[in-house]
Amino acid sequence: MRIGIMNIETGHSIVNHLTYDILSPLIHHHEVYGIELTSNKEKVEVKRFGEEDLVGWREYGRVLLRCSFAKEPLAARIFSNFDAVVVMGGNSAYHHFQKITTDETGTKFLFIPVSIYNDIHDSQTSLGYDSALNAVIEAVFKIEDTIQSLKYDQLRLFGIQLPGKHRNALMEDVALAVRGDVIPNYWDVETADYFSQLLKEKVASGQTYSFFIFDERFDSQMIEEKLRPFFMDFTWQTTKIDEAQCMGMKPTAVDRILAKKIAKEVISWVEFNKDAGKLLLQNNKAVFQNQTKLSNILTN
Repeated sequence: MRIGIMNIETGHSIVNHLTYDILSPLIHHHEVYGIELTSNKEKVEVKRFGEEDLVGWREYGRVLLRCSFAKEPLAARIFSNFDAVVVMGGNSAYHHFQKITTDETGTKFLFIPVSIYNDIHDSQTSLGYDSALNAVIEAVFKIEDTIQSLKYDQLRLFGIQLPGKHRNALMEDVALAVRGDVIPNYWDVETADYFSQLLKEKVASGQTYSFFIFDERFDSQMIEEKLRPFFMDFTWQTTKIDEAQCMGMKPTAVDRILAKKIAKEVISWVEFNKDAGKLLLQNNKAVFQNQTKLSNILTN
């Protein structure tokens, strides 16, 4: 069987762990290729994997599968030479494949949820999310260590800007872990009243610092200007955490184990010639869902 593997807009190192676990058994019985699309979509690179690639990653940390950028729906012709294609990515990645059907290409697709945002409908989590969550929380805890080493009476507010342009599980979970607050999608009278009361309560309780979590849609200075009229006596500092920091070089044990389970299901999908579909990550397991049930798979 001729099998393609593609990684859409997902650069974290767990992708190479997963790719290695998928390739190790398959390359001895099938032709397995990496499909890579350049950022300007002018060129599609297809490379067959061999044992030397596994050794290169295992011994020297070489990249097995680079990130492809798909700003528009991908042309079906890219995949017509493959019997099956495994696609890794998040919410935006899946939308690029919604219009490419097995009937159109003669190729079966298997989608694997890999995302730092955990934004995939029907899947409890996504591969890479645990690593991203831990990376962000560790970064905030380092800030907190510095804060606690220097005591001030004045309230200090720290903005933590995370990657992304929509409210997601990463923002919510980081806020819970660091006892912070998420800046909402919009700022109206009710929002202003809420944060005005919140700041007063923090001061009344003796709290001297607090974290506010927001994404790339918001400008740090704008948030300060929104907060200042309701509570003048505070300092405001912002730390930006980008996608590269979230992805990291050392996946957590949770993600490494999950990658092994996903790889096992991918191999089963290939060997038993299952229909097109996707893997859902539920209760610490990878569960296959048939193509016929894939309506409205992901959140908009």
